[in-house]
Amino acid sequence: MKRFITYYILCLFLFLGNGHAFALQYQTVFLKKAAQKMALDSLLETKAGKNVAKYFDFKGTKIVAHYDGNAMVDHLGIVLFSETMKKENPSPIYDFLERAYLDHIYKVSDNNLYLNNIQFQVGSWDSFKKINASVPCSVNNGMDKFYTVKWQQNGKTILSLAFPANYEYFANDSRRNLEQQFLELLRGFKSGKGVAKEKVNINDLGKVKGKNLYVKKGKSYVISSINSDVFYQVEETPQVEEGDTIYRLSCKPMMSANFPRESFSNLVLGKVRNANVHLSFSMSNRKEEDCQVKLLDFLTYCKNQGCKTYFGYEGEEKGLLQGTLVMHNQANGYDHVIYFSAKKSCLTDTKEVLEGKVYLYAPSTNVKELFAKPSQKRNNRKVNVLNIK
Repeated sequence: MKRFITYYILCLFLFLGNGHAFALQYQTVFLKKAAQKMALDSLLETKAGKNVAKYFDFKGTKIVAHYDGNAMVDHLGIVLFSETMKKENPSPIYDFLERAYLDHIYKVSDNNLYLNNIQFQVGSWDSFKKINASVPCSVNNGMDKFYTVKWQQNGKTILSLAFPANYEYFANDSRRNLEQQFLELLRGFKSGKGVAKEKVNINDLGKVKGKNLYVKKGKSYVISSINSDVFYQVEETPQVEEGDTIYRLSCKPMMSANFPRESFSNLVLGKVRNANVHLSFSMSNRKEEDCQVKLLDFLTYCKNQGCKTYFGYEGEEKGLLQGTLVMHNQANGYDHVIYFSAKKSCLTDTKEVLEGKVYLYAPSTNVKELFAKPSQKRNNRKVNVLNIK
């Protein structure tokens, strides 16, 4: 009996410990404060899920809570837009305006002067009462510098407003806080994922002339050399069928010292192995933070934020392979930029560590301008990356 009681207490302790460890997390200070002020913590915990939006009524308003791929609350606001519009035309303005209206109604921020930057061209804050997800809405982005949002019904404009295009402004938090939270959560994140095995049809690949090298073309970002291309080699694989050995052609991601460009690209994009990575974060307060992670944990964490992955190979210098990884978040208008380097032996030695210099939450407009400059067409690393801040 005594042993049973001891076992029960131990189980209870472990259960409570786990419950504490998996307490609901919020992407920004504002979101956490909003949940506490509106007493929504418990409700949000019961609705938690990965990469999902949940809706509920609260004091006469319809609230939307969104959880990212890590089951963290990354949005809380009053519903103004449909999920269809958000998916078909991604933009950072949806969450921003839903959150701003919530802040205006429930006075979450101690100092909500940022709301003064919303310029009403037609209507006022009271006009939001006439808006819901079914009211037709149009969004215009003026040279990536400002947004104009307009709601119309039966040919009449109900509400029209404009505000600056800036991720910190959208998040209602400082870049420094966003960076610190990113780093803290990354250090505790484990995806549990290995390299995904993909079935590739050789007929879907483009062949590089004169080489046993094939490419699956992906999308590019800003310039063609920063892309999501994956490279393959074709080999004969023995298969036993009805007692006979038959050799069939199969594709596998290229990983060879004979093809450093293609192999390094595959490696950084997580197509060949889960490499060990040492990341040095250049924070906006000019301090450096270090972090040791598995490559797939880092890639998965960023993808769970909604980022798309692009890589540009730069070449070899002093025995080091170099390239730039861009994690682009279109919906929120920011990029994580990582300058990777590694000894060429990383293509053959699985213990070799990749080194990465990381710049978080760089405005996408600045990154696009940086890489689009004629002097940067070759993706030259000698860029003052502080400019992207």
